[in-house]
Amino acid sequence: MKLCSNCGKECEENDSICPSCSNPLEETIDAGTQQPDSTLPEQAQPNTIVQTPQQPLASHTPTNSSGAKFAQKYLGFVGLGVLLLFTVLLVILASLKSFGFLSPMDITNLFNQFLFFGIIALGTVAATRIKGPDLSIGHTMALAGIIVAMNADEGNLYFVIISAILICCICGLLNGILISFFNIPAVILTLITASLIHNVMFILTEVQPIAIGAKIAISLNQHIPAFFISVLIALAALLITNRLPVLKIGKNSNFLQKVKDALGYVLVAVIAGTAGILMVARSGGVTANKGIGYEPFIIIVFAAVQSSRLLKNNIAALVYGLAVTLMFITTRTALMFLWVDMSMLYVIEAAMTFFMLCITCVAQGGWRSMLSSNLSECTEKDAD
Repeated sequence: MKLCSNCGKECEENDSICPSCSNPLEETIDAGTQQPDSTLPEQAQPNTIVQTPQQPLASHTPTNSSGAKFAQKYLGFVGLGVLLLFTVLLVILASLKSFGFLSPMDITNLFNQFLFFGIIALGTVAATRIKGPDLSIGHTMALAGIIVAMNADEGNLYFVIISAILICCICGLLNGILISFFNIPAVILTLITASLIHNVMFILTEVQPIAIGAKIAISLNQHIPAFFISVLIALAALLITNRLPVLKIGKNSNFLQKVKDALGYVLVAVIAGTAGILMVARSGGVTANKGIGYEPFIIIVFAAVQSSRLLKNNIAALVYGLAVTLMFITTRTALMFLWVDMSMLYVIEAAMTFFMLCITCVAQGGWRSMLSSNLSECTEKDAD
């Protein structure tokens, strides 16, 4: 191959004159090693392949900064601390307005509420170890209470209680299958489930309250401890087994994980059903509207537990969730002593929930990470 020194055109070996500019051709030139001629125009320079050594990438790769690590570990505690200060302020105001606030009777009332809301909090903490919060807990709880109240008498309490728990299991299994195997977001699906359960309860009760006799209520209170023990054992089983790696049997490991997540929502429904039976035993009756209004509490407990990577330990998460529960019911009681009406009470609780959600989203790097991160399975070693 010959290269014309005048126009830079490549010519054949047997050409002596450039067919383009009639310039006499020189001897054969290797285009791969030819050095460019500074006198030629840029477009006429010979094609050369110049390999430059790869320079190491500059240290602009995004890393986990100290600020991000602080947010992942401690920002949730800071946010909850703000809500705790708000609760303390309400307690002080309620004490100044009513000198009987936090009397032995009020403390007993707080304990009863804590016992009831604490069961719901246990189910919510369990949901942090699976695929997302179950917002149908309140309605599942009311459904169990209605089933028991409509069918209970002194002779078949065991059968009625077991039937109510089994129906709750069916609701939880449907939630778990659709969430785990069809990847429907838990927040969306459980809201739909809550609406369906609510309408079913209206059909069953014909929008009428259902009361039970005093003897049945006493008998229910005597039967409840066995179910508490069963629920706590099941909850411990879920939280402990979720710490273990999934059995990897070929391609079935992903399937086993989905089965485990689906059964987790069954457990959450069992916990909700137990709370419903407790509600009927303590109040002596139930209505279809008893399941309304628990969504802010469920979300605030879920967000609080998800807000910090320091809560990967299950026991720590359970204790923290119960602490959030105590703060929530104390705030609600103080607001009632301040004569805040129910509509304003719900607004304040919604504002607290929104604040904690924002804090958790910032700590986890977005709402998607907040809903999907399973802190109990985190294996990342955070630097001190």
